[in-house]
Formats: sequence, structure tokens, C-alpha cells
Amino acid sequence: MIVAFKPPFLLVHDDGNNQDTLQARVNGYLQLNQNKYPAQAIHRIDYETSGLVLFCKHPFFQAYCDKNMEEHHIKKEYIALVQGHTNYKNKKIISNIARDRHNAKKMIIHPNGKESVSIFNTLKNYKDYSLIQVTILTGRKHQIRVQCASLKHPILNDSLYGGKKIDNTGLLLQSHHIQFNDVDITCPQEKRFIRK
Repeated sequence: MIVAFKPPFLLVHDDGNNQDTLQARVNGYLQLNQNKYPAQAIHRIDYETSGLVLFCKHPFFQAYCDKNMEEHHIKKEYIALVQGHTNYKNKKIISNIARDRHNAKKMIIHPNGKESVSIFNTLKNYKDYSLIQVTILTGRKHQIRVQCASLKHPILNDSLYGGKKIDNTGLLLQSHHIQFNDVDITCPQEKRFIRK
């Protein structure tokens, strides 16, 4: 395994238009260090989201990693800066999330959607914002973004889901902690999350 930190405004995988991706950077690093096989990302995070991404370095273990991801044995925690004041203490959010048929880029809460479960905790309140920690127990597309918006506390700089744009540093959402078997990594909070 290898864990890499993705900055905002970088894709995890090549979409056919961008060759500079996190996966390409990881494989460049591994090639320089004589790794025989190209690494594959086990999960992904959004283009404007930053933080930790777990990669499998050997094809023999890829199915094992994928199965553990599918069965939610890989613990993932995020931090987000959201609008307004929150007071979450192990608040369990269960939503059914589906694609918005009116906007292909967007997901919505819909009765026919897939069950999505997260645990929300407030870390700090600022004047107009709150820093929250979100542990995701499922891995739906835009899960945290949709749930934050549904709670009337959209993530800052998330214009797709009604978040206020406060600067150009990208979506204020970070994949902050990953735990899987012997891998247990927490990354530092980026400066862009620190507010007065």
C-alpha cells in the first residue's frame, strides 16, 4: 500500500484530458524507487477536494483492497469548513442519494437513491463557519457535500450545492484520516481551513 496526499485541483485518475494526475505522480515516484508494478487508487476524491488517497502497489492485492473498500473496512474521515454554526456530537446522518436527472454533475437526496451513512462531529465554531469532522460509513458520490447541504450547512466554496464562495482555494473538504489494517495515517490540516 501507499498513501498519497492530493492537493485541490488535481484529478485522482486520468479523464482523457489531463495526464497530470495523482495516480501519474504516485507511479512516477514508485518507478524512481524501482517498484515493478503501477499502483492503482483504491478510492477517489473530488477534483477540488484535498487529502489522503490509498493506493495498492501490487496487482495481486488489488481484489483484496477493492473487496475491503466495498465492505467498508477502510475507515475514512474528512474535515470540512461549512457555513453557519453547528453543534454535532456523533450525529448519524442517513440519506438516500441518487443522481440528479436535471443536472448530470449533481447528486440529490431521493427515496430511490442508495443509502448513505455518515457520522458528523463539530470540531470548532468560527464567527460565520464551523469546522466539522465527517466519518463516512458508505462511499457515495458527493456524499458529504449532499448531506451538508441537506443540513443547511453547505461546504464553503461548493457552489454546486449552495456553498458560499469565500476564496479560490478549492472546496473546503479534506480527506483527513485513513485507517486500514496496519495503515493509520492522519494528515495535517491545511492552512486554507484556518479561519478567524
